[in-house]
Formats: sequence, C-alpha cells, structure tokens
Amino acid sequence: MVATAGLFDFLTNTASPLHLYYRYKVYTILQGSFGGGYPKEKFRIVKGGLLYRSPAHVPGFVWTFKDYTTSVEMPVAPGAPCNKNGGKPLTSVEIDEIDSMLSNVDTSRESISQAMIYLIEHGESAYPITKKLVDSLQDCTSVDSMLARLYIINDVLYNSCASREFAWVYRNSLEREIPRVIQHVRHSVKDALSSKLASQQLLDKTLKLVRIWQDWGVFSIDYIRACCNT
Repeated sequence: MVATAGLFDFLTNTASPLHLYYRYKVYTILQGSFGGGYPKEKFRIVKGGLLYRSPAHVPGFVWTFKDYTTSVEMPVAPGAPCNKNGGKPLTSVEIDEIDSMLSNVDTSRESISQAMIYLIEHGESAYPITKKLVDSLQDCTSVDSMLARLYIINDVLYNSCASREFAWVYRNSLEREIPRVIQHVRHSVKDALSSKLASQQLLDKTLKLVRIWQDWGVFSIDYIRACCNT
C-alpha cells in the first residue's frame, strides 16, 4: 500500500500528537471507554505488549487546534464508487436545492428540521454538502443566519447515528469543518458582525453547542478543548 504523503505520517511518527492520541484511543475503545481525559497510569494495548505512558505524562504533549485541521484530502481508490465514503459529487439540481434551502433557512424548529432531513437523506454526498453548509455560514451577514446554520450542524450530528445509509459520514465531514466554523465565529465577534452583545451571544451559544457534542460523545474531549480554546 502506498500512503498519501502527509496523511498517514502519524502512523510512523510515534512522537506526533496524532499518533499519541490514536494509540491511546485504540486502548480506550478496547476497554469499552469513549470519554473522559487521560488517566495517570500507564497502559498496554495487548497483553504482554509494550507499556505506554498516558499522553498526559508525555513531555511536551499539547493537543492544539491545528492537529485537527489538514489540507490533505482523504484518498479514494481509482474506480471506487464515490458515494461509499460520502464524497459523491452533487448534481446541478442538488446544488440548486441546497442553495435555495440555505438562503431561506431560519432559526425556527420547522426550518432547521427540514434542512436536517435533507442532509441526512443525501449522506452519500456528505462531504460536498458539509463544505457548502460551512461556506454559506462564512458568507452570513447576520447573527440569526449563522445560528440557523449552527443549529443545522447540531441536528445533523444528533441524527448521524440514524439508520439512514451514510448518515454516519457527517461525523467525519463535520469534524474536519467545525474548526473553520469556530474560527469564523470568533472572527465575527472580534469584527462585531452585529452588535457587540449579539456577537458575544453568538460565540456563547456556539461554544455551548460544542460542549453538548462532548456530552453526546460525538467528538473526543481533546477535540472539544481545542475548539473551545482556539
């Protein structure tokens, strides 16, 4: 197997934050644990295997926001059907439907639900849809329009465990884009997108949603900390 340059470097770079994180993640999954911080004790992944220190006790280990962002696209094998990984290209009709939906969405329960249902039902195109959603959030000129898109993200994440085919892909596609969302919200607050009070309320509601995702177990606690502290 030929690895894509940069994408799998963490597998051989045992000192990288990604390697430390995923090594410990394998251990926690095998133990049936999916949340919480790093324990103090050392651990083994397999019986009789190497004894590893917890990432919390690795000198210089700091999980930063940039560890979650990458410009490297996930590879797709030549000839493989794109919809298998949520990367099916959108048709011109679907693009028009999404653009129309996003231009008319508001913060009402009905509007958010309709958008969420559309996204879940088109999970085979989760990656391009997620990008369009986040792009549209960055083009927003009001707090309410940004909140509407954040609520869509929230509802999609909540329903990403649905039995609908490809719904699960949204956890991966949104994990890659949420850092961009948080950065944009912070910039909007700094630039006073609306009134200073409204902008601060936008940031507070955004970080509250991020913490809710932690409670749901959607993302790791380190990812959540990176989002909140960036």
